Amino acid sequence: MMLEAKIIKLNFEIDDVVKLNILGEELLAFCNYGIPNEIKENAIKNVEITVDIFNEIEVEKLEQQTKGLTQISNSLAYVAFGLYNPNNQTLDVGFNIDLSEYDIDVNNEQYIQIRIDRFNISF
Repeated sequence: MMLEAKIIKLNFEIDDVVKLNILGEELLAFCNYGIPNEIKENAIKNVEITVDIFNEIEVEKLEQQTKGLTQISNSLAYVAFGLYNPNNQTLDVGFNIDLSEYDIDVNNEQYIQIRIDRFNISF
């Protein structure tokens, strides 16, 4: 899913990790193919964001209508919470996360939270 992001910080020392801001949500993302030389801090770029969920997906239904991301410790993992749309298989956390690769057992549009082990970014 292509999104516009502001590049906040580039970290070449730790596995090509990029800190970015997408519509007010800050997150760390792994750059699978390395960070291209033309990418600079404070630049605004179109990026493709994908997610990795390494273990079984645990969906928790939420009663509160809240959206966002919470980083788990100092890792690349996050708790993502927002409005899940089963028709297009996206989770709206302030921006849409494509979850079509995963079996999310939710039939109606509702607020949920899931663990995302890693965000991946491509430029």
